[in-house]
Amino acid sequence: MKRQIILFCLFVFAIFVNAQTFEPTTKWPYLYKDFQSGTIFLSKGTKTTMTVNVHLLKSSLQYLKDELIYQADSKDVIRVEIGADQFIYIDGELAKILEKNGKNYLLSITKGDFDALTSGTGAYGTSAQSSATTDLSSMEIGGLSNMNHKQLVFEKEDGKILPLKTEYYFVIDGKPVLASKKEIIDFVDVQKKAQLNTFLKENRIKWKNKESLSKLLLFFK
Repeated sequence: MKRQIILFCLFVFAIFVNAQTFEPTTKWPYLYKDFQSGTIFLSKGTKTTMTVNVHLLKSSLQYLKDELIYQADSKDVIRVEIGADQFIYIDGELAKILEKNGKNYLLSITKGDFDALTSGTGAYGTSAQSSATTDLSSMEIGGLSNMNHKQLVFEKEDGKILPLKTEYYFVIDGKPVLASKKEIIDFVDVQKKAQLNTFLKENRIKWKNKESLSKLLLFFK
């Protein structure tokens, strides 16, 4: 009996570890480990369900149909739900909703850092920039050069590990604002600039930290 319990615990632990260690690759540059059911809410008040994933080149929505991958059109899309995650579009890119305060939001856009992937010293004395450009143009990026789902799944772990970069945004009164000190200060009315500067200093806002930016979201009421 004890042996069965131990084996079961090891099995559960293995599943947990596997779920936590997913890393996108150049052959599988997606936010999620697998395509999964997602709901797309449209401006006409309708919604549709598709098997979707978020491609990390430009944080774009792709969907699966008959084992082929297609790029979704962002036109007329109000919101996208994938599991417990919710997204809206900012300049044609899917932004994940992290926090909500009334009608205002804190968002993040996660993309593959292809520049970091291809940066470094160029081969045989070539410049790093020209080498990176060549590497990126010749790289087979899954979901772009190959739109066959079965083939991508088969090659999922064959590519290079894809480093990620995240940018944070606010949506304040319906307007998107990059989460940076300059952009936020420029955004607020002149009458509120002094109050905002005081708030930033007192709360020691860190512009790349979700928890810190959540505090700043409370400033906008």
